[in-house]
Amino acid sequence: MLTALMFVLFFILIFINLPVAFALGIAAVVVLLLDSGWSSLGLIPSIMYSSISSFTLLAIPFFRVSRRHYGLLRYF
Repeated sequence: MLTALMFVLFFILIFINLPVAFALGIAAVVVLLLDSGWSSLGLIPSIMYSSISSFTLLAIPFFRVSRRHYGLLRYF
């Protein structure tokens, strides 16, 4: 039930022209609040940090910087 609510809320927010990142964040926070209550708000920074502290994700900006540095930007 919560998954369906999250998708419906996400698409409603997209249809009112909210950026995708904000729509995903708002939908996730609303479902987290409905599932665990107000005490779960302390988990949000921990979840955000653990999801972006990946060496694989760090390769993406470094790849873009290296393309710009070596002049390969026009090919990609």
